[in-house]
Amino acid sequence: LLADGGGIRGYVLLLILDELAHAISTYEIKLEAETCQCEHPSSFDPGLLRLSDYFDYIYGTSTGGITAVMLGRLNMTVKQSLEVYRGLSSTVFHRRQLVGYLPFATRYSSKNFEEASRQIVMKYCDGTDVFAKGTNQCHTYVHGSLLQLSKLTTRRICVTATHGGEHAYKPFLLRTHTSHLPSVPAPALQYNRESSKLPISGVLRATSAAPCFFKPYSITLNGKRIRFKDGGIRANNPSQVAWNEHQGQHKTNPALLLSIGTGQSEHPKDGFSAGGKPGHIREMVAIWRDIIDKYTSSEIIHQTMLGIAGGETSWYRRLNPSSGVGDIRLDELKRGLWTDPATGQKRYIPGGKTLSKMESGTREYLDRDFEGGYETSSPPMDAIHQIAEKLVRLRRAKMSVGVGVSCSHTDLVCSHD
Repeated sequence: LLADGGGIRGYVLLLILDELAHAISTYEIKLEAETCQCEHPSSFDPGLLRLSDYFDYIYGTSTGGITAVMLGRLNMTVKQSLEVYRGLSSTVFHRRQLVGYLPFATRYSSKNFEEASRQIVMKYCDGTDVFAKGTNQCHTYVHGSLLQLSKLTTRRICVTATHGGEHAYKPFLLRTHTSHLPSVPAPALQYNRESSKLPISGVLRATSAAPCFFKPYSITLNGKRIRFKDGGIRANNPSQVAWNEHQGQHKTNPALLLSIGTGQSEHPKDGFSAGGKPGHIREMVAIWRDIIDKYTSSEIIHQTMLGIAGGETSWYRRLNPSSGVGDIRLDELKRGLWTDPATGQKRYIPGGKTLSKMESGTREYLDRDFEGGYETSSPPMDAIHQIAEKLVRLRRAKMSVGVGVSCSHTDLVCSHD
């Protein structure tokens, strides 16, 4: 499972995963009824479904890294993750620092983000736990960028970050598990291999340290000062990173590589349609935004993966809204009316208008028909059901032969390994 970065639009990604979780529940119940002839069939509770039971590896970048940590390392349900994400967004993006209105200044308080991250970890795990975890759990990878060279570690839930020195040209992988591969075959890139010694809250902070939004995350490990920035600078769409890693470990394509985006922009910002005279401030700002868009582009990687996989008809699939949400700013949080999905109650809240827009835009995307300009195989909802059925059949096949089964999160209790 691969989760793109996208700021506040990470909520869109979770909405899509919520639909996938619902479809998985449907197929679990259906296949159980078809195959179980026993007097007392096992019951399946959709409320306990966790995607970490269906994916061996979860990769995420930036806000996608937050999703990867919640689903993979903290073993949260999608519903729990949606609730946490709504609260985190309103806490982090609710009020900009005064200095944040200056060009290229840091807009938001890093301390608020760090405290919010610690609260999440304390609620769903032990706030002192490190990110690295036992080998019998879903492997989580978070992408970041390391600004200063260090000897860090990570794997299986994988979050990307960015860092300088010998890793400056490629993502730095914050892993729950150490990779023991001696080498990887060409053309796959080889990344850092060690599991991360960062605390879980530190991993959340490291992968989300977006330039101009938050200060780089700094920490001292083994006597060395390390600084991270947002992994979206190197791999906003972690699909190719995941494929490289899988090729190195298994030397074959995965049974399923599912990439989830946070929405495509409907209006290209090349700077030349911004109006005004050449060199005008509006044109310069638009060109700068275009540079950032291209540097953090997810669709370029998607096109590369389509070429590698030969389309979306076998092991590679991607779900990414083509309209309605892609132009929502990374930090947009407009107050307005929002409907609580648990109670149906309507109320005005910080970010309510933005949340409602993302919910309606995602729903429109999921319910629309096939569009050849965006899909290569099936309309979104058909694709979700195809993916869900495949995931359920793969899980059931794995359990039927007893290969590597581990149910480690029944009560969300976190133990130190």
